[in-house]
Amino acid sequence: MKKQLLFLALFAFALVTTTTAQAQNKADETAIRKTLNELWTAADNRDLAAFASFFVNSPDLYYQITTADNKVLLARGIENMKKMVGGYMKSAPAATTSTKPALTNLRIAGNVAFANWSNVGNQDFLVLEKTGDSWKISALSSQYFQPSNFIEMK
Repeated sequence: MKKQLLFLALFAFALVTTTTAQAQNKADETAIRKTLNELWTAADNRDLAAFASFFVNSPDLYYQITTADNKVLLARGIENMKKMVGGYMKSAPAATTSTKPALTNLRIAGNVAFANWSNVGNQDFLVLEKTGDSWKISALSSQYFQPSNFIEMK
């Protein structure tokens, strides 16, 4: 009888722990998707302050863009990222229609998440950190290319 009670108690604990972890993972996934959608909207609207708010406010931020002509633009730290993106936002007209990228992969490991998103002509890889109840981007690497040059191994 004691073995059965112990087994039932352990089973109930495992069930509650698994259910809680799955609910937390779903909540985190929803929060990350919201962050990335709002980031894209801020970029479309050329709103640098809103755009920057989705990144860690740190000199350790890593922000890299590889252009379609194979130039690599790198900004380390939030201030340098704002200079780089702000210059682009001033020179490029606001988007008339939004073509939000598709989130093709999302992996959450505790307070860190890894995401890939793609759009016609670009692929992005992001690392996010959970700070309190929100998710902030700590690293972004984006590659732009001619769609005809894209080959994906599956």
